[in-house]
Amino acid sequence: MKEKNKRTRFRRSLTRRELNKIDKELNKTKESSVLFRDRSIRPTYKMCLIGDPAVGKSTLRQRFMGETPSKEYIMTVGADFAVKHMEIENKKVILQIWDLAGQQMFNQILPSYYAGAKGALAVFDMTRPDTLSSIPLWVENFWKHADDPSPVVLIGNKIDLKDQIRVTRDKIRDVERQLKEIVGTTLLAPRTIYTSALHGENVELVFEALTKTIMIAIEKRRQENEKLPPKK
Repeated sequence: MKEKNKRTRFRRSLTRRELNKIDKELNKTKESSVLFRDRSIRPTYKMCLIGDPAVGKSTLRQRFMGETPSKEYIMTVGADFAVKHMEIENKKVILQIWDLAGQQMFNQILPSYYAGAKGALAVFDMTRPDTLSSIPLWVENFWKHADDPSPVVLIGNKIDLKDQIRVTRDKIRDVERQLKEIVGTTLLAPRTIYTSALHGENVELVFEALTKTIMIAIEKRRQENEKLPPKK
């Protein structure tokens, strides 16, 4: 029992640490951001939920939208779509949330849904290590077709199934390192946050974290572009 509580506290402390990092970065970029200075701007951010079937993507979206999730697995056909208004640091934003199917039969149409996306939640099941192993392919394909920059937050879901958890922190670190090598920039270095979509634990926080990370990435890219010499 003590070991279970220790693991739970460990995942919660990791989640809090990542959220604190995001808040610190956002505070730095706010000072120079036109987005925060101009209150009339209400940006719309398209974000995608990606990952293997039955990892909890639809349950995450339903929880975030205030719906009651079904305890039975219902396959998403193609994509589901939802809109949510949020306020981040007194800034109103609009989220377009695309919940994408994880079955291979839909792989050919997914790039069309990625187009125009500003970020993604890449979800894996903490009880199924194979769903973590497939995350790099999901994220790499997303980065190929989404807007640039397009941050990704990794989601270790189903932490409520404590006795069935099989994914280790070392394996998650390996995937994080692999993704950093693929993208080649710390601007889009993925973070991992742990959730229980069924019970609602950290669900609001992950969407807030992705929204903030999108804001940070867009502002940093704007600053980088301003430093570039004008094109001849």
